[in-house]
Amino acid sequence: MKERAAWSPTPDKMTHAIGRDVTLWPVVPEARQAEPHWDDAPLPDYQAMMAREPGEPEPDFSMSRELLEVIARQGLFFDAFPLTLMTTRSIASIAAASPDSRIDVRRFRPNILIETDERGSFPEQDWIGQEIRIGDALLKVHSTCIRCVMTTHGFADLSKDPRIMRALVKQAGGNLGVYATVEKPGRIARGDSLLRRD
Repeated sequence: MKERAAWSPTPDKMTHAIGRDVTLWPVVPEARQAEPHWDDAPLPDYQAMMAREPGEPEPDFSMSRELLEVIARQGLFFDAFPLTLMTTRSIASIAAASPDSRIDVRRFRPNILIETDERGSFPEQDWIGQEIRIGDALLKVHSTCIRCVMTTHGFADLSKDPRIMRALVKQAGGNLGVYATVEKPGRIARGDSLLRRD
């Protein structure tokens, strides 16, 4: 039986899909070791990339040196850490803040979606700096996930919706979910419990 080839992204396909010029670069050791060049100069089309309107606060990248390094090397469209975690409580909070929008977890692309009954609108923000265990894996939560215009784009059966970023900025400072790294690899399965430790 002949297997179907997996879809392979190319710059042309990616450019067509998101309506913006895209280049694809391999991650090589030299890129990770390069010293970033960061200054206070505004990034090109910064307001549009971060989907901020005049008068809205700008994202605060100062809480994470890792984020600053990624921005300096790669610009603003990036995944800064191996994992993005998000809770169902956060999704519900944004849905309540933007009732006319279709809030779908696919817009936010978490690697792990966690069902929780913790108090607070965005409980995973309290996990920053902590280690968490899910299944056999040990993760370290590093920083918040600052959201950009990608959350508002339409794709598949979801339409373009700038109101989502308005709700994110108003309710959560433009942040949703948290970034994490793997401290100890392990198997994670649907239904596994999450344990936290400071």
